[in-house]
Amino acid sequence: MNESTTMLGDWFANALFWKPQVALFVNARTMLPVYVPLAPAATLLERAPAAIAVVLRAHGLPGDLVDAEAAAMVDVRVGPTNDRQLVGVMNEFAFQAERFSLRTQSEMLTVSIRRCTTSTT
Repeated sequence: MNESTTMLGDWFANALFWKPQVALFVNARTMLPVYVPLAPAATLLERAPAAIAVVLRAHGLPGDLVDAEAAAMVDVRVGPTNDRQLVGVMNEFAFQAERFSLRTQSEMLTVSIRRCTTSTT
């Protein structure tokens, strides 16, 4: 497995087959969740860096740091995770987000920000 080129490290994703369908990205180092519209699925990996950048900016990270992180995300590799803790955290974020309406990108941003304060222990 190759080392991540981003400062935050690896991001993992899971498709949530709700209506509408959502992709949940979680950073392995920070456990930061980011909810992104799944459709169109063919462009999800191209859209993910911009969606992640919006959430990072909403948390107050400096713009130059966010821009560098997004730029480093253009080289994507897809693979499974063998980190059971990360899978558990992703399942918890999915479970907790089910009660919210995630129909627009604005709603997904709001839930992404709220869920990062969720205790997973």
